[in-house]
Amino acid sequence: MKKKLLMVALMSAAMGLASCGQQAASSDSHASVSEPVGQSVESKESSAIAEASSEAHVHLWGVPTYTWSEDYTECTATAVCEHDDSHVITETVAATISSQQPASCSEEGSMSLVAKFDNDVFGTYTEDIALPKVPHTLTDFDYKWNYDHTKCTAKAYCTTCDDGVEETVTAKGVSDASSAPLKALSMRASFQTVGFADQTFDLNIGGYLSDDEDSYIVCSYPDKLVPPTTFIPSSVDDLPVTEIAMSAFDQKGVIEVFVPASVTTIGDEAFAYCEHLETIVFGGTKAQWGAVTKGNRWSYATNIWEISCSDGILYTEDGIEANWTTDFPTINIGTDEWQVQNEYYVMGILGEIESDKYGNCHLRMRDGSSIYLYGIRSADDTLLYQNIPDSQKPKKGDVAVFYGKIVYYNTTLQMTNARVMQLNGTVLGTLPQE
Repeated sequence: MKKKLLMVALMSAAMGLASCGQQAASSDSHASVSEPVGQSVESKESSAIAEASSEAHVHLWGVPTYTWSEDYTECTATAVCEHDDSHVITETVAATISSQQPASCSEEGSMSLVAKFDNDVFGTYTEDIALPKVPHTLTDFDYKWNYDHTKCTAKAYCTTCDDGVEETVTAKGVSDASSAPLKALSMRASFQTVGFADQTFDLNIGGYLSDDEDSYIVCSYPDKLVPPTTFIPSSVDDLPVTEIAMSAFDQKGVIEVFVPASVTTIGDEAFAYCEHLETIVFGGTKAQWGAVTKGNRWSYATNIWEISCSDGILYTEDGIEANWTTDFPTINIGTDEWQVQNEYYVMGILGEIESDKYGNCHLRMRDGSSIYLYGIRSADDTLLYQNIPDSQKPKKGDVAVFYGKIVYYNTTLQMTNARVMQLNGTVLGTLPQE
């Protein structure tokens, strides 16, 4: 009888601790205890007491966390029992502001918040909140693109803080999705500063997707006038621009072209007959320009004088760096010092030479002036261009000295019957003397 009374007292004490100090659970709320065959009454009682004790504990709440609503009007507190993380209590109360310093466009603001909870576990919680700066009130907007239209700078004046506001962003090449398959291309600058409007610069050129649709090919746009200074974007719609199409700017009035380093191919006659084209500004290095695949006659009948690369200037289209080392002096056309009975000596870098017996071509001099050689002959004036021995035949990119008569033909300065007297510093014939 005493054993039974002791068992009842122990089980009552254990069940009083059940459910983390909450009301004792009924026998249905606990897992049943199986009774092995042959188990004694005492062992059954011990098992029941042990199971009841293992499921029972008093709540030990961890450090509460507090979360403010987005508008700071409410605060929610949460606590988790350290004995059983499935036991969680929360409470949400209205917040009050004890002090406040409004934000301006030049300084952050602040406010002190107070949240009083009914549950003693949470108590009263206070926190100082930083308020972000408010946007400027802008006026007098000004937008300027850099020279190659890869960046745009926005400036304005704030009427509140009297400060100037400025932001420079990198522009992206975009296409007009409404036009296909050839799409009009432009550069777009998008600003983060509230009040600045996105800016768009029309490039007046077109482009289309490559066959693999992983890059863009650019060309002139038939319905638009290509500007004298033409900018080719490095990417369009986040795809790289890798090619200038065949005959892309053929016979267009371009004078200067910006070509990005992303371009790896220039098509046949891409700039042919752009007679005023003098400069290409390339975004990559000299070595990268040399590696660009250039189609047949890509720059035929142009006045290209220099390729400006990121690491210096090349003086020939094909990426051959000219060697000006020579004993013959550099002269300008028209100087009396070198004139011999209306004939002149001129020295410069040869452009693309026509593959016929005459070898017509442009000669570009160090000072940037240009002359058209109407026929190249041997130094002794006996051989036409195609018959000159290879060792003495001028080629594109060579530095050569010519002697001949200078005339104007259709406003183009020409030297007729140009005799090659020196080639890359080597004397090929006797220089006439006064």
